Amino acid sequence: MTAPVAAGDYYSPTSITLSPGFSFTAASGQSLRLFISNCLFLGTLPSANQNYVLKSVPRIAINDANSLNGRTACELMQTVQYLDGLGRPLQTVQVKGSPTGGDIVLPRAYDPLGRESMKYLPYTVSPSASDGSYKTAALADQATFYAGSGGSAEGNRVGGVIQTPAAFAQTGYETSPLARMVEQGSPGLAWQTTSNPDNDHTLRASFTANDQSSNFSTTNTSNNPGSKVAAYYQALSNSDGSYNLVRTANTATYLAGMLTVTILKNENWKTGDGCFNTTEEYSDKEGNVVLRRTYNVNGTTAEMLSTYYVYDERNQLAFVLPPGVNPDNTTAIPNTSLQTMAYQYRYDARGRLTQKKVPGKGWQYIVYNKLNQSVATQDSVQRMKAPQQWTVTKYDATGRPVITGIYEYGTTAGSNYYNDVQNAANAAGILWESTSTTGNGYTNVAWPTSMATTLKVMYYDKYSGIPGFPSVYDMQGSGLYSKQTNGLITATKTLVLNTSDYLWTVQYYDDEGAVTRTLAQHYLGGSSALSTFNYDDIALVYNFVKQPVSAIKKHFVSNGGTSASLKLTVSDAYTYDHMGRKLSTVDTLRDGNNPAQTPVTINNLAYNEIGQVIKKGLHSLNGSSFLQNVDYRYNARGWLTNVNNPSLNGDGGLTNADTDGNDLFGLELKYQNAANAQYNGNIGSAVLKTGAYSGTTYNALTFNYGYDKLNRLTSSVSTSVAANDGFYNENITYNTMGNILSLKRYDKSGSTAALIDDLTYSYNGYQHNRIDDAASTTGGFNDAVKQAGEYAFDGNGNELKDLNKGLASVAYNVLELPQLVTKSNGSTISYIYDADGRKLRKLYTNSGTTTVDEYINGTQYEYVGSTPAISFVQTEEGRARKSGSVYKYEYDLKDQLGNTRVTFTWNSADAANQMTPQILQRNDYYAFGYAIASLTGASSPKNEYLYNGKELQEETDWYDYGARYYDAIIGKWAGSDPLGELTYHLSPYNYVDNNPVRNIDPMGMSTEDFLKENGLTQGDISVKFKVINDDSELQDGDILADFTEDGDVNLTKIGGKGEKPKPKKEVITIGSLLPGDGSKRSGGIITDLSANPEKLNTANNWLGYAGYGEATFKVTQIGMLEYRQTLSITSKIGTFSNFSGTYKAFGITGKVLGGAATYIGAPLNTYIDLKSMQNGEIGLGRFSYRTTSTFLGIGVGYYFGPIPGAIVGGLGWATEKSYDGFMIWLNATGKYVSDFNRGLSNGWYPGR
Repeated sequence: MTAPVAAGDYYSPTSITLSPGFSFTAASGQSLRLFISNCLFLGTLPSANQNYVLKSVPRIAINDANSLNGRTACELMQTVQYLDGLGRPLQTVQVKGSPTGGDIVLPRAYDPLGRESMKYLPYTVSPSASDGSYKTAALADQATFYAGSGGSAEGNRVGGVIQTPAAFAQTGYETSPLARMVEQGSPGLAWQTTSNPDNDHTLRASFTANDQSSNFSTTNTSNNPGSKVAAYYQALSNSDGSYNLVRTANTATYLAGMLTVTILKNENWKTGDGCFNTTEEYSDKEGNVVLRRTYNVNGTTAEMLSTYYVYDERNQLAFVLPPGVNPDNTTAIPNTSLQTMAYQYRYDARGRLTQKKVPGKGWQYIVYNKLNQSVATQDSVQRMKAPQQWTVTKYDATGRPVITGIYEYGTTAGSNYYNDVQNAANAAGILWESTSTTGNGYTNVAWPTSMATTLKVMYYDKYSGIPGFPSVYDMQGSGLYSKQTNGLITATKTLVLNTSDYLWTVQYYDDEGAVTRTLAQHYLGGSSALSTFNYDDIALVYNFVKQPVSAIKKHFVSNGGTSASLKLTVSDAYTYDHMGRKLSTVDTLRDGNNPAQTPVTINNLAYNEIGQVIKKGLHSLNGSSFLQNVDYRYNARGWLTNVNNPSLNGDGGLTNADTDGNDLFGLELKYQNAANAQYNGNIGSAVLKTGAYSGTTYNALTFNYGYDKLNRLTSSVSTSVAANDGFYNENITYNTMGNILSLKRYDKSGSTAALIDDLTYSYNGYQHNRIDDAASTTGGFNDAVKQAGEYAFDGNGNELKDLNKGLASVAYNVLELPQLVTKSNGSTISYIYDADGRKLRKLYTNSGTTTVDEYINGTQYEYVGSTPAISFVQTEEGRARKSGSVYKYEYDLKDQLGNTRVTFTWNSADAANQMTPQILQRNDYYAFGYAIASLTGASSPKNEYLYNGKELQEETDWYDYGARYYDAIIGKWAGSDPLGELTYHLSPYNYVDNNPVRNIDPMGMSTEDFLKENGLTQGDISVKFKVINDDSELQDGDILADFTEDGDVNLTKIGGKGEKPKPKKEVITIGSLLPGDGSKRSGGIITDLSANPEKLNTANNWLGYAGYGEATFKVTQIGMLEYRQTLSITSKIGTFSNFSGTYKAFGITGKVLGGAATYIGAPLNTYIDLKSMQNGEIGLGRFSYRTTSTFLGIGVGYYFGPIPGAIVGGLGWATEKSYDGFMIWLNATGKYVSDFNRGLSNGWYPGR
């Protein structure tokens, strides 16, 4: 301002400067107020002629209600909920919630029967009209907001917001007193309900009953009516707890009308499809799901794929019979098929799951104490040892696990000692341990009193009196940290597997239970260099709402074992807008005690009016000009359509103003607008291009994808130079269980497409036994041997050899992670993990020379001779690679799956400004992740974090996903799925439900749909069908979940706390994560503790993603640890987990608050702040996974309440990517604690 100004309010989006000449003279009653745009004066004026509830959430310390007045949007978040005379929501207004300070409005409307048959996307109003008042013309204004200048057309973007005349979702109901939903549309023209079912592409449901006459024909591949016949299986109990699977005469079927059948037609369904593109769920009169059935066309043959759930006399799930055992056949299921492909469960007299057998694995045993706590487990590999091993857990008096370890009992390998061990646990008189000042800090009085190996010791409540507590980590006397640590974990001591070494981690908190400092010992140099002076010191600073604003990690190494020497300091500063949306991360690196490097803004985020990320700036020295700007766009359903654009130049139709001309990577995804139109979220085609690399310019690549009726990828047809040139084509076929039967793969050779792989797979059950390649062109798969037994697996389903790769043997540790790989040429790869599953070291020995990689909380070392040297430190957007005493930043550009496509930095010739980008590496992939050799190039040193952002192990050509390793060249996992019971109908070795262009597997444990991070998928809608139509009787204590098209979940509690009803039905989902065993399975995780979780307690339950989402959680596959509390899992957009049982689960209508990590790896390093949970105050909170608007998704990244190792860092992707339920311990700077987490945040997770 350079001149006199009049009274009033003045706003600027960036800054206001008062320059010479500026003046203001106030008359009586006048004032001048200057605002930065995201800190507007709220001035909330709710409409007095409407019923409303005003909710205020302070962002600064406020002492009383009167202090709420006169606040800005940066100081206070206010939401006005308007209600009609019946108490129904009419309109929700987030006051000045948009990035520019406009009100975000969510209108509601009801039909004459009181049903919300139309649901609308939120819209925003101008800041000048934003005062929280009721918008009387909300529906018309909403239509105008989304119509823009497009009129009746769809697709133009204004300000990054999709323009569509159909910014709403319609719901159709049956005309009966039941008023069940029979059709559900979604936003966007293609998904509206019409009278022509071939045009509306909605999700449809119908309801019928079973019969005894089948019209299904294997030769009818169009308009096949399918079958409503259900085989009748029984599980008859034996005295030893085993079952006999019985089907009378192998032909018994349910009588007509005995089962209710819900038929769900997906959005690709057309009238000519008949039973194809449908899922049928059959339920008995007790609500048990007994059958789930789908249909497919395989070439010229129609297939009926049935999964049966068989219950015993006590209504406990005893068998799951997947399609692979052909359960509809009228001949007996062979015992070999039952043992290799079926799921089997056994229980004791108290209904506790004691034994289970899943495909590819031997029997697993679970032992309980008198408190129903799981105290010992044994898998088949442990049983084959002599003496036999059992993984045991000891608890304290409050039920917290304090010690885990290996107990040896049973002298004869392979014998069954389960009864002996269970009897010993039953006879134990003392059931928990108490603290002690000697030994490991606990008494040794609870069973078992002898352990061969202690894996981990966990300490709670205090820091004093812990034997061996490292003095260098003792900060109690500083006065900086809370003494209110009751209920919190204060320290852990974790074994480095196959050694006698333990690593300490100590955590300090503030008075609200948020971790403010973590000291974590690392393993640099291995056992010979073990020292408590090797550690990382991580400090966190939060703002008032517990968002991290500063994270500083100091990396120390031992100085001769007598002191600690500072090796590296990583400082991250985070900024947020007035609604808690993350704006930027500024990273500062300091090598040792040298001067700090110039701070670098490594990312800067911009949002459209409805809260979607539309631009991300990468690398800036001044915070305003960036080395790269990455644009993101979405369709009406919130599905990602663009990462930049494939032209790499100019606007490309992304927005009216975007003129970026130096993009290094562009991607366009097509769904319903592809030649092979896909309406259910499958990607019909992808067009991508990378910038010039090493003097070579590359053409844009187009991949057109084909799918079968089960949404499995069957073809990928490429175009690079000429139409359908097929240079990089793929064709895949499958059997009924999703095992790949054949795979053809092409690569460019000169000017033609060469068949480099023509693979045929052979199996024993689900495990591949042999793969043959009929292609004559070199490249791709190496068919080194042609014989049966090319692959072998152990009793836990882990690959023991791969003769085609030259892997002669693979040995695994107690966590089922590879510890020694021996190759046919004599070279070896050794991995060192701790008992939490964190990869600490990798040693590759070849011809007498050993190379070593060390993984330390996001800092990676390589050895120069015998001296370890930092190679790079990971950042939110890539890495900073060390050269001398200087770190140079490298950035990764990724596609929708988090696959690294381009790695770039600045050109050294522009070192002063750092504004000239230079590509260091480019990568293109076939659909299942194998690199396209002719399109891949890299300078040295290479970036190995590639497919899904995971680290490629070049020695084995496997990708390390954390829980298991993946072989991209054959599209198969090297180990069985630890959570395979989530997908009974699929092979536990299948990769991401065989849809690798849409799905990812963040940790090698369960498939995730990338669309769920942005928009609504049919799996979400099917939840609504099932939950609202569920005929189970609601009782006090239930919470009814109603999911909206905007990504929120409405949780409505029924009455007060009371006894829980029997769970009824499970959600019908197509291509989703849920298992299919109905009332007996939890809603998010199948546990080792119970296949019948409702037996365990009578806590409040959430009627959610699977009817009820209750599960007692235990991990034995990773970490060998257990946290035995009852979790309620409500899956919507991502995974949302709430504690119930001892701690009250907390829900608020329209939003979801709180959560707990799924405790993979180091569960007790990721404790939820239970105090805040009980008070309903979940710090670092975000209300929903979807960020369609700031009302619907407040904040960036779904941060759990103050937890040790709270995730800090920014978004690693375009939108608010978060897999919090699968987060392992991240340290305070958001850097990985180990390679076990590697790749999780870069592209898919907030922070590193």
